Amino acid sequence: MFEALETGKHLTEEQFKAQRAELRPALLQAQFDLAGRDYPVLIVMGGFDGAGKGAVVHHLNEWMDPRLIETHALWMHSDEEESRPYFWRFWRRLPPRGRTGIMLGNWYQRAAYRAMAGRLDEDGFELAMRRAVAFERMLVDDGALVVKLWLHVSRDMQRRQLSYEAPRQHQNPRVPADPEAWWISREAARGEAQQNVASLPADPEEWWARYPRALEVSERLIRLTDSGEAPWHLIEADDSYYRDATAAGLLLKAMRNHKPANGGPASGDRDPPPDDPQPTILDAIDLSRRVPRDEYKPRLAKLQGRIQDLFWQAHRERRSLVAVFEGWDAAGKGSAIRRLTAAVDPRLYKLVQFAAPTDEERAQHYLWRFWRLLQRDGRATLFDRSWYGRVLVERVEELTPPATWRRAYSEINDFEAQLVEHGCIVAKFWLHISKDEQLKRFKDREAKAHKQHKITDEDWRNREQWDAYALAVEDMVANTSTSAAPWHLVAGNDKKAARLEILERLCEHFESHLGA
Repeated sequence: MFEALETGKHLTEEQFKAQRAELRPALLQAQFDLAGRDYPVLIVMGGFDGAGKGAVVHHLNEWMDPRLIETHALWMHSDEEESRPYFWRFWRRLPPRGRTGIMLGNWYQRAAYRAMAGRLDEDGFELAMRRAVAFERMLVDDGALVVKLWLHVSRDMQRRQLSYEAPRQHQNPRVPADPEAWWISREAARGEAQQNVASLPADPEEWWARYPRALEVSERLIRLTDSGEAPWHLIEADDSYYRDATAAGLLLKAMRNHKPANGGPASGDRDPPPDDPQPTILDAIDLSRRVPRDEYKPRLAKLQGRIQDLFWQAHRERRSLVAVFEGWDAAGKGSAIRRLTAAVDPRLYKLVQFAAPTDEERAQHYLWRFWRLLQRDGRATLFDRSWYGRVLVERVEELTPPATWRRAYSEINDFEAQLVEHGCIVAKFWLHISKDEQLKRFKDREAKAHKQHKITDEDWRNREQWDAYALAVEDMVANTSTSAAPWHLVAGNDKKAARLEILERLCEHFESHLGA
């Protein structure tokens, strides 16, 4: 593969200046055009250490408007990042629609370093690459333009770049202007060492000695992660003029030619309203269960004491809880959550509530607003409404095309799988009540002044689509209830019984995962 990238491609200084004079205004115009469009541009820098990735990024920032572009250097990993699932660090840095983001360091890097160091077998490497491709596919399906640039240098050039003499070689225009090449590589190794990856080379000569292994790993990486939606652009990088002009030209072409995967209005693929509703999984829930008042408080106190101990145990074991609470309007989610949080030290959890996305959230992939709120290891994130709005509200209200919300099932499963693989405990609750019970609670809210803020016209309108929501809930459970992150369907006609069941299920879920 890489033989074709060692052919001596180069530009003279005059040729480079001429191309730069054309590229700079064209890139600026493409950037200004992007500002009015409904998708972001994500530039992923890949390639060998010492290939000049930092220099290319420096020139892109110089040639484009810095107000509309943001660069993220990812060679160092903070303790904040290490205490969350791996992809959290990338989700929180994604550019919003209309803007450009550059990833100097990427989601392939950790697996590549581990493979080069002999600490990751072929199956593990392929799994890591599939996860990276799935992440990119989610972004592309949401409309993003992902431009992946791979810079290749020969073995001799890498040795020169990673030597301590590299900063003094800038007078030679044929040497990539990347004065921090060795420092960046050293810090990248240090960042990987923080994760107990392996003892990566501590000396430029050792990096050079590992060049053949790096070639092998890099070729596998490219073959596994190259796709029509987000292809790799391979650039011969021994000559800095050719490298910089080629990278900028490829970016410009991609920006000019991009047609978002999510473009165009949806039509003709909506779910028809259920004329003759069939029984769903919700109909199998026994709503007749009741808890006598005299039993309720003693059982509640006992469960709250138990849950308090389990939260502290999870904190000591550095295990995070991600708990999702969904259900019908007026099903009692809020009161159930309050009985949970009343038992837990506020330092150990964060409760987040979601409604319609804000303008800032609409400018990102729908999972972005959930990724960014995940708490670090040892703390809990409690979601009052969640990412399941994609396959519930957005489906029923026809806010999202069918192809998009159907795709969300696999995206959600992958998201939750990453949480579990990191060590999170994922618990999901759907609170179910009968249609008659919901009507009773709606009228009660309207009749009592201190509850009137809880009932809106939107609640009444949603009630009219009960059957459509029931079908969506059944599909949601069927497609996203997994052994690692199962759905718990809770009978909610009796609020006391529902609160106790949620606490009991949560305790059982904790106990099956802690201390292992």
